[in-house]
Amino acid sequence: MATTPTVGASVPINRTRYTYQSDGLWHGTDGSTKTKAQMNAILASSTGVGATPPAAAPSATPPEEKPGSWANGGQALRYPYDLAEGSGDYVIFEFYKYLPPYKGVQSGESYVERYNSVYSDENISRSKADGYPVIALYMPEDISTSYSAKWGGREFGPLAGAGLALAGGVMNAGQQKEMQGAADNFVNAAKGIKEGALPYIGATLVSKAMNVIPGMGGGVTANDILASTRGEILNPNTEVLYQGPDLRNFSMNFKMVARNKTESDNILQICRTFKRASLPEGKNKATNLIDVPKMVKVRFKQGSKENAWISKYKLAAIGNVDVNYTPDGSWSTYSTGAPVAVTLQVQFMELKLVYSEDIADGY
Repeated sequence: MATTPTVGASVPINRTRYTYQSDGLWHGTDGSTKTKAQMNAILASSTGVGATPPAAAPSATPPEEKPGSWANGGQALRYPYDLAEGSGDYVIFEFYKYLPPYKGVQSGESYVERYNSVYSDENISRSKADGYPVIALYMPEDISTSYSAKWGGREFGPLAGAGLALAGGVMNAGQQKEMQGAADNFVNAAKGIKEGALPYIGATLVSKAMNVIPGMGGGVTANDILASTRGEILNPNTEVLYQGPDLRNFSMNFKMVARNKTESDNILQICRTFKRASLPEGKNKATNLIDVPKMVKVRFKQGSKENAWISKYKLAAIGNVDVNYTPDGSWSTYSTGAPVAVTLQVQFMELKLVYSEDIADGY
């Protein structure tokens, strides 16, 4: 963008379109304004920020090479191209082969321990996916993490409630002999439960009999009998019970605008890598078997270290990859055929549950 734009020039930045007006300011559709200096600084930023450059062939001269190991050795596919490892904030994606959690389980080995340890950093370091380079991208605009759990209401009838009260003594017994004694006590005590539940038992039997007699209306419940004969109904004994945690899902969105041929090629390869990793390999079609897609480790970096302020994620599967070649609402390409702008949205699902003790480790 020229330092002295013409009146009426228009530039999209993220979700806002700015138009240069005669007062010497850029006016955004969201009501904001920017000076020429501010706009020039934004358009010159390394992230591209969503600005659409003119549809001319991108420069063949790449920016200065930024060396770095990118965690796994070698150069990474990166956008912007001048993104430097160990400098500023960025996010990297490393790809690994799927490890069957119960393959080769030994006799007596804990299945739970095997499941929880199979994707440890030590194990996955030995399962790097060949042909899948590390991808390094600028920090996305929308970064959030949610934790959810399943709780549900459960109604216990009078017999079930009394039975559960007795069952507590059995399930909380320490030794096997103590548990056997508690179980014997449960059987004896259970015989007396029905004495306190005679109205319920009677109402249940009457309702069943009425429902099989033609002309009684059908659908009569024990509560109907109790309400009409005693003015009472059963206490539902509703409890809210914990049913378990949910696996975390998260997504990331990136808008990439190529400023040179190298960036254009990198954008193409970045999109292809995510698409490949999300799909199974069909090399075993002759045996009617396909390989499980690749797994991804996502790391948010601040300089050379992981950013302690952002929740870490365990190894994740790719649930969806969405590539939009017309993010600004119209088809526009360079003379090479490469789209002027591309947006990439990737949805992930963690392979393992996050437990309370994991929070201290940054999850």
